[in-house]
Order: sequence, then structure tokens, then C-alpha cells
Amino acid sequence: MSTKLTKKKVASFLKRQKYFRNFINENDLIYTDFKKFFAKRSSNSLVKNYLYILGISNMKIDTKQHWDVFNFINLCAYYLYYNFTKNKSKNKLEDMHKTIILNAEKLEFNELNINYEQQALEILSKEFKIKFTEKQIKKYFSYHEIYCYIANAFSKFFYDDKKQNLYDYIYWLTFYILVSKYFFKKNHIQLKLFMLQLISNQKFTEAIAKFSPELFNLLIIKNNRFSKTRKKHNKGTEQWKNR
Repeated sequence: MSTKLTKKKVASFLKRQKYFRNFINENDLIYTDFKKFFAKRSSNSLVKNYLYILGISNMKIDTKQHWDVFNFINLCAYYLYYNFTKNKSKNKLEDMHKTIILNAEKLEFNELNINYEQQALEILSKEFKIKFTEKQIKKYFSYHEIYCYIANAFSKFFYDDKKQNLYDYIYWLTFYILVSKYFFKKNHIQLKLFMLQLISNQKFTEAIAKFSPELFNLLIIKNNRFSKTRKKHNKGTEQWKNR
């Protein structure tokens, strides 16, 4: 197997699914539980971000290590998705969670452990006077462990400030993706979630700009999320702050 990770190999990974299927089977999970959402939005977006980061960094590492990251990201994305949709049993979610923990420990995706969920709550409270109930906190702010593992998987092969910046970027990006799902589901705390979107968007934008201005521009072109969210919601932010 070549040591160079290419777009063609990643496309093969996303389409043929064999790497992920083998990973699921090796971990004694049921592959049919992971077919419908495979390579969709959250998972696919995170995998592509990883590819962009590797490409811009000119990294050449054993390709097997990259597949480990891809498989782990996919598993975590499924876990977050099923927690959001609530269409898997408690036992199946527990099995997924145990598998995530075991693989995070085995692959050492646990070096950094900064809780930005808690930081988001503090920003909302101090700067915008927004508070969540205990029930709401449990629903929307209970995924630090998963965000942390995903962020560590991304930053595994980087060092010093680059590692920290990449951890920050992926943590906030994953947080943003999940919060956006809840926001567009429409509910009675939509304004709170809207502000949470703004904060997470600002934070992951700042982090990737620090990591690499060149990569920041690439992701602007590829995703077009940063500028769209700011233009759409900037007016709402000022109105809320002035209340």
C-alpha cells in the first residue's frame, strides 16, 4: 500500500465502504446499523476536512494510520447522528460508545482534553445573558467526550501550536454541525441555538485561520459555510446583545 494519501483513495473509501465495513465487523458491531447514513453530510464533511488538512500540510504517513482516523470519525459521526435521531436502542448506542472509547484508547486519540462545550455555556451566559436549563444542558451539551476524541484523531500527527489549533478547529466544527441539526429542527429554544451556532462558527473559523491561512481560504471555497453564516446571522447577534 502506498504511503501517499490521494483523493482517489479517499473517494474509494467513501464509495466502496469496505474499510469501514471491516472496521465495524472487527469491533463486533452490526454493519447494517451503519449503512443508511454512511458517507452522508456530517461524516463526509469531516472526512473531507481531514483530506484537505493532510493535502495542505504535505504529510506522508503510513496510509493505514489514515484509515484508522477515517473509520473512527465515521463511527463517531454515526453515534452523534443516532443520538440526534433517537432511532437506535439504548443498548446499541452503548455498544457504539464502548467501541469509541476502546478505539480512542488503542489509537491514543486522547492527548488533549479541553472542554469547549463548557466554554460555550460561559460565553452565552456572560456575554449574551443566555442560560439553559439542566434538561437542555443534558440534551445539547453532553458530547464533549466525542468531540474531544474526534479532535484528537485529527490532530494526532501534528505538534505544538498546530496540534492545538487543529484540535480547536475540529472540536468547534463538530459542535457546530450537531447544533445546526437541532437548530433546523425548529423548537422553542431556537434563538438560543442560533446564538450557539454563531459562537461555534466564530471559534472554528478563528482556529483554522491560525492553523493555516491557506487552508482557511480552501475551506471557504469548498464549504462556503463561514461567510454564509456570518452574513445571515450578524444582524441577529447585534439585536440580541442590545436587549
